[in-house]
Amino acid sequence: MPRDDDTLPFFVAGVALVTAGVAWALWPKQAEASALPPRSYAPHTSPSAPSEAPMSNTMPAFLAAAPSAGAARERYFEAAVDAPTFVRIPLGQGVEVAVSSDYLTAQGVRVPLWPSTAQRVADRFGAMLPTKALVDAIWRAATVKVAPRSMTPRADASRDSNKLLAEHEVLVNAAIAGRTGLIDGDKKSIVVGRAIATPEGRRAVWIYGWHRLNGEPVQPVYGGHSATYGADYSHGTRLVSRTAYLNGQPVAIESLFADPRYAPLLNESGTLTPAMLRYPTS
Repeated sequence: MPRDDDTLPFFVAGVALVTAGVAWALWPKQAEASALPPRSYAPHTSPSAPSEAPMSNTMPAFLAAAPSAGAARERYFEAAVDAPTFVRIPLGQGVEVAVSSDYLTAQGVRVPLWPSTAQRVADRFGAMLPTKALVDAIWRAATVKVAPRSMTPRADASRDSNKLLAEHEVLVNAAIAGRTGLIDGDKKSIVVGRAIATPEGRRAVWIYGWHRLNGEPVQPVYGGHSATYGADYSHGTRLVSRTAYLNGQPVAIESLFADPRYAPLLNESGTLTPAMLRYPTS
């Protein structure tokens, strides 16, 4: 049987360990935290700047369950699109157009679409896709402008992957920071115009925009991708209502595109026919 003095070293060691644990628990952690730079996803002013990848657990369940690409993903996104909110913006000469307050979302996520899918969605909401001139007008009228933020594809996240789309969504939402109004600078737009009335043009998707804070677009008008290109994280769908306003009175927007007096307000190259204002839906 051990003597009392045999257990004394163990008793002293135990007291020391308990004392150290209590001291650690009570020691203030503020100094430790403040020694590290705050983590931020604020967008850089240059879209070519390297981006910081958010943590993988930021992927919304809606995107985690989405097909990875192709027609299946298009159907999945199309079935879940949210009804847009339209905001009227003045173009001059008494003309106003109503545009979606942000790029189209599905279950709250800004999703890229093929032009055929985007056209079907636009038809559903009595809308059309914008021209280059309207994309510029929307940026000028925007009350919430955010700087474009590019993402670098990786082995585990290609340009058109749901993973990169989810990461970009985190950056965009952080830049918007809960502000409301007419939002722009967050995506490139699918656009319409003379080119889509040609056989070759109708087989492509035409994109434009993603304006920097100085008003310069990152993306010039470009139709080098096929209409079934796996739309990447930077593509968005902006809607323009087909009901416009002339001196406060509702008019069909097609009538303004056909009128030489007003068409230059809506399109940089003058009048457009109905065939130039919509993509094939199949």
